[in-house]
Amino acid sequence: MSRISPEIVDKLNSIPLDKVMEMNGYTASRKTDSHIYYCCPFHPEKEASFKIDRKAEFRQKQGDIALAGYHCFGCGEKGYGAIMLQAALMRKELKKDFRRVAAELAELAFVDLEDEGSTEVTDSLARLDNLVIDGDHKNGFFHRARIYAEPMDELCMMKKDGFTHNELRALGCQVQQVFRRDYSKPGSSNAVCSEGGAPVYKYSFGRGFYNHSLQECNFDPRMLTERFNLYALSGFITEKRWKGEGKGWRSYEVTSTPTYPVFAFIYEDKQGWWVKKYEPLFKQVPDEDGKLPPNYKFTWWYQGGKRRDEEMANRMYGDVDVMHALEGKPVETTDDTHPTVDIFQKAGGEKKRIRKFKRIIICSGPRDAINVYFHSDAHVCFPHSENVEIPVSVIRRLREIANEIFILYDIDDTGIKKANRLAMRFLDLKVVYLPRGLRNYTSSRTGKACKDAEEYFNHFHSALKGINSFYGNDINDHFANLLADAKPMQFWDMKETRHAKNTEDEYTTRKYTMNVDNMNQFLSASGMFAYGTGKASKFVDVGTNHIVELVEKEDATICAKRKMKDYLGNNRHYNTPELSNAISDTKRLNLSNLSEMSEVNLNFRSWGEDFDYLFFRNTAVLVTANEVKKVPYSHLPYHVNREAIIDEDFEPMNLSHYFEVQEHPRMKDIQKQYEINRYAMKDNEERKRALAELKAQEKVWKYLLVLNKPMDEMPPIIQFIYDMGRMFWRDEEQLGSLPADKQQFQDAHFINKIVGLGYMLSRFRTPTRQQMVTITDYTRANGGKASGRNGKTTFAGLLRLVRKGLDEIPGKQFQIDTANFAKNFSDFTQTVHSYVNIDDLKTGTNAEYFYNVVRRLPVKNLYHDMTLIPPEESPKIIATMNESFDITSPSTYGRMWPMLVSDYYHDESYEGDMELRSPETKFGYDIVDAAPEAEKMFNRNLLVYALQLYFQFAAKEKGVIRPPIGREGAISIAAADINDERFTRWAGSFYTDPNHFERPIAFKEMVIDYLDTNGQTVNNATITKVSSDFRGKMFKYCHHLKIIVNPDVVYRKENDEDKLKSKRVVRRQAWETVFNGDVPVEPRVRKRKGANNTLPDCYYFYHQGTVPREFSKVLHAPEEDPEKDKWVV
Repeated sequence: MSRISPEIVDKLNSIPLDKVMEMNGYTASRKTDSHIYYCCPFHPEKEASFKIDRKAEFRQKQGDIALAGYHCFGCGEKGYGAIMLQAALMRKELKKDFRRVAAELAELAFVDLEDEGSTEVTDSLARLDNLVIDGDHKNGFFHRARIYAEPMDELCMMKKDGFTHNELRALGCQVQQVFRRDYSKPGSSNAVCSEGGAPVYKYSFGRGFYNHSLQECNFDPRMLTERFNLYALSGFITEKRWKGEGKGWRSYEVTSTPTYPVFAFIYEDKQGWWVKKYEPLFKQVPDEDGKLPPNYKFTWWYQGGKRRDEEMANRMYGDVDVMHALEGKPVETTDDTHPTVDIFQKAGGEKKRIRKFKRIIICSGPRDAINVYFHSDAHVCFPHSENVEIPVSVIRRLREIANEIFILYDIDDTGIKKANRLAMRFLDLKVVYLPRGLRNYTSSRTGKACKDAEEYFNHFHSALKGINSFYGNDINDHFANLLADAKPMQFWDMKETRHAKNTEDEYTTRKYTMNVDNMNQFLSASGMFAYGTGKASKFVDVGTNHIVELVEKEDATICAKRKMKDYLGNNRHYNTPELSNAISDTKRLNLSNLSEMSEVNLNFRSWGEDFDYLFFRNTAVLVTANEVKKVPYSHLPYHVNREAIIDEDFEPMNLSHYFEVQEHPRMKDIQKQYEINRYAMKDNEERKRALAELKAQEKVWKYLLVLNKPMDEMPPIIQFIYDMGRMFWRDEEQLGSLPADKQQFQDAHFINKIVGLGYMLSRFRTPTRQQMVTITDYTRANGGKASGRNGKTTFAGLLRLVRKGLDEIPGKQFQIDTANFAKNFSDFTQTVHSYVNIDDLKTGTNAEYFYNVVRRLPVKNLYHDMTLIPPEESPKIIATMNESFDITSPSTYGRMWPMLVSDYYHDESYEGDMELRSPETKFGYDIVDAAPEAEKMFNRNLLVYALQLYFQFAAKEKGVIRPPIGREGAISIAAADINDERFTRWAGSFYTDPNHFERPIAFKEMVIDYLDTNGQTVNNATITKVSSDFRGKMFKYCHHLKIIVNPDVVYRKENDEDKLKSKRVVRRQAWETVFNGDVPVEPRVRKRKGANNTLPDCYYFYHQGTVPREFSKVLHAPEEDPEKDKWVV
């Protein structure tokens, strides 16, 4: 069994103990400010001696969690937390049954555990907070139904008489026991009881619920039936249905439970009755295959089984007064707390009194309508279904019977859109927006953020004291204020003036003025909002498809006027020449008034660790490791800056038909062999070398490139990317093919690049996953200089096929001083650019300048101070350069995703031995910008495939796929580290001579060779001058080329060579140049020196795998000078 986490236990233990007591059938006798008292459940008594804490206290045994306790002064029963109390009330032994009880309670808190356990504890505690037992709702109707013995000709409903407290809570009505203050005992209150001794309760559906002095029952639950034709059901039996041969006719019986109520709204007309069955706690829970069952929350039944859905679609429901009036009956109210008003209108020259409801609020469904009705003085109505458009005829009738009409829908995006859409159809309807702060609360019914009217009344009251002390905690007063502040979408006021010189010349003029408050609400409903604060504040135009356009301040009034005129153009019944002119001429439409427009929170973060979205002209595209899916912009859960959309279409293609990347099977063998060898190694230095060799092998053999067709038959873009890593192209052209190890080496470079492109396209970042991609030359030809002109810029430019980025910042003009560094990125636009591309970064730039850039991009333009883009929204950085950064520093190495580029593509050489080769000369056209349309579509798909490969491999392992480093690549890295071209050129030659390995080489002789190679004077002074820097550069070069210098085995154990070992030198006989005083003799002569104390400082150099295992195998200087021919004139 899995361990129950402390967090789950804490959550369950925090359930209020008074609710635990209440739902187990115990009522309180009295309460104080700190405790509530009951007659003890554990022994008989007349005076209440069992108390529970009203406030949780910190208890040492439970760590930092505060728990409420309980204690009986009569029998001594005591404990703390809901788990312990519930177990005690059930007479369970806590130590024995703890996991069972905790597991059941965890299920109530919507946490899945392995063991299902009994529902005995669950049923009891489920009633506490309207939590639904999993078995009551999952898999919908048939999970709770059983076959009824006798098929029924008609639906049979078992109506209950009244409503239980749990049923009321399911409808949103709070229920609290009433107490009366006992003034003889300060701080104490006694339970109020009826004449029969039953406890008295108060209800939030009744008046005065928030008045602490209320000491009587304030609500009759039967009003739910009287006002809304609502009944609680103990169950129902369905009308018989034919189930086929072998099963015949069947009816099903469904019963409600104490924790899962079922209701029915029952209506009737001339054609018969119809019912809206309502299960407020229904949840759609996916089955084992992830499929959702049908939604049985609402079900319509009609007498005789007739389908009347189309006929009923335009019908409105509500309280009985409204329903009667909608049917054409006179406006009357059955409850004085929901008043009517008399309106006087002129008709035929006379005033006519018309009775109307004071206000009607259109809600989205019955639960909200019931809550609004009992928390206000308004009448209510709601449509047949949440998804129907209320017809003009219904609104026209509502105008006839109501003085004011309000719209109150949910505060989530869907609800706001529906409310705005209805209000924009009928501009005189007032819109009530629930407080956005409601979304900060979590519904105990759904476990999600609160959004609707019922949740507002039951959760938001706790926030009122912090908002305005005027309301206290009376949510009804706050709601009345929301109604008072509600505005229609009609953005103008009109004043009619009648003129008449005589009865024949009578005429009317209209004067229109803009209503600023209404106008701002209209503009927000049309998608225009304020965005940002301070100097950087702007306006945005948010389309219904989640596409956002930025509106600069200077364009705001133009945008606003355009929206109002466009609306009038599409709704001719509102349009007049005078109104259109008033919009053009108004002075009220200015930045000062527009600044009062609603602000909007936009979510542009359309990415995560394992997914990302790309945006094209025709669609958004969801990319995961295993899926590429087109998603309409209107279905996105994110916003998209219009400028971030690529102005090309996209249609998904399956590119695995061309190539795939897999884990290489050989890598397991390499890893296994390393483990075997490592255990046999006794020398720590040897282990380090073995680990370094393993890492080098991983770069080559970790991944396998599977080509499903020959490379020369691949589309040009795949060939181009592969060509960028053809390090052995000369061998290929000479031999026709490559040995397996070299082929794998090139394949690994292709994988590094294709997955690296995917990394650049992924927007997800973490503190450890924020590398800068560097594209540098692999080879150092032409006298040690980087080759250049090999396709680096074209390769980096591939990103723009599917992403918008800040492209090709000139690297040669890149400013690295602190004062101007941020100006390099002055054209960067947040929410548009996802990467920054620095082209041809100048040689010698220190990588440390980019340490903070890869984490947080600094941006500064002409008008604003420098700002830092948040790390999670900062763009990826890619830079092309001829020479690599010095990556020997771990800080630099960890911040880079290096890509090395071959000289397959190259300029024409000065000597004429190499002709120009570029992608254009190879393929005959610009493969990016001049490709045929079908090929361009393929290119976009390849970039998407690269993002998939990143999710499949590098993102999964949270690491960088680094390229293998051969000798030429190592020389490039060494050159960047050493930063001395003359030394690098000399070393490249010196370490290719086999005579310089496995024998002692005098250090002084190496310096002399260096001076000769570079044409410098050789004497003791120049040797001494060069030696100090030379030694450090030598060690760096050997480190990068993986040349082993003076391993431990070359030191004699019997002689005291520890001091020499610490200096990393040995003293041996070695061939040296003979000097005449301060200069070498001419012609040059070398001798095998080393007598007594004149042994020179020497170095042994070894390639990987050639180090002898014991001192006896270490070679001495040869008897004959291996380089004697060098001095022959």
